[in-house]
Amino acid sequence: MDYEVISDDLIRFADQQNLEKFDVMGHSLGGRAAMTLACRFPDRVDGVISVDSAPINEAGNNMFGSFTYGVLEFMHNLSLENITREEAGLKIRQYFNNKPQFVGLVEQNIDKRSTDLKWLVNVESLYRNFLNVPYFDETLRFNSDKVYHIVGGKSHQYPFESY
Repeated sequence: MDYEVISDDLIRFADQQNLEKFDVMGHSLGGRAAMTLACRFPDRVDGVISVDSAPINEAGNNMFGSFTYGVLEFMHNLSLENITREEAGLKIRQYFNNKPQFVGLVEQNIDKRSTDLKWLVNVESLYRNFLNVPYFDETLRFNSDKVYHIVGGKSHQYPFESY
């Protein structure tokens, strides 16, 4: 799992949907994937909207990586417990001290049709590969006047100058 693989997946999806040229939007990792897609396939992408993800290399941002990796490790460990979806929900709320933004983020990735814990995403692959994900390649360029970066005015994730 890296941004090139993700952008290749997105192009395959666009091909399956018969989308010759399209706009793409992503948040955080998805924003960097959208930017990578546009840079690698400029003839296919008309515009990009990146939400809370600057076109910068994140390799040195230990807080971002350690928090995300900790969440993936938690999800991976839950997978090993052979528990019900309800039990997983209790552990998720406990892990995040009932902070709804984090509880919701994890719970939206659980299959609601199953009584057992079943993820809608490949948690094992995300957990195994997260530390190897190269962050945004700052040498990539996408020349278009249709590139938008959205970030909250009080965001602590990126300084305004990063955009």
